[in-house]
Amino acid sequence: LHQTGSPEPRTSASGFDDVRACLFRTVTVAAREGGTVSQSHGRGEGRREFLWVGRYGDLMQHTSVMGSMPREIANPASDEVAENGLAGWVRYQRRREQRRVMPAWQRHLLTQVPGFFWDPLEDQWEITCAELAQFLTNENRMPRYRTTIESERALAAWVHKQRHLHRREVLPAQRVAALQAMPFRVV
Repeated sequence: LHQTGSPEPRTSASGFDDVRACLFRTVTVAAREGGTVSQSHGRGEGRREFLWVGRYGDLMQHTSVMGSMPREIANPASDEVAENGLAGWVRYQRRREQRRVMPAWQRHLLTQVPGFFWDPLEDQWEITCAELAQFLTNENRMPRYRTTIESERALAAWVHKQRHLHRREVLPAQRVAALQAMPFRVV
């Protein structure tokens, strides 16, 4: 942000409006060079971009304060309504990316958010698969469900679920291939 000559933003709880304004100026300057962001804040596309940057600022504030991405909750309490709305906005951004209607500058900014994944379920599967491979390498055995170590028990349950999906023939081929490449027979 500071390479464009913008002043250093404040990051206190009340200072995130300054961060949003600084971020919008930075995005506007950077995107103007590429010709994709309007300067108008009043109506139309420029207003949508300004509102998008505001929600992005809310997301950055949430992840810095809470240490995690916002979660959608079926029946949120009054203090969880804002988090629920923000989680819905994040879900909508993923949908916009799938439809290929998201500008490159927005895609780039979202990839900078700590904990943000475009496909969280697929990414979580890959992370767990890597954890299993690491466990198999370190322990030289399959994880056990009856153990006092919670992480090992979670891995054993995950392996059981993958085997179940494989038997039902609903596990995608690329996942089957990844599991068959393990040093032990998983599926």
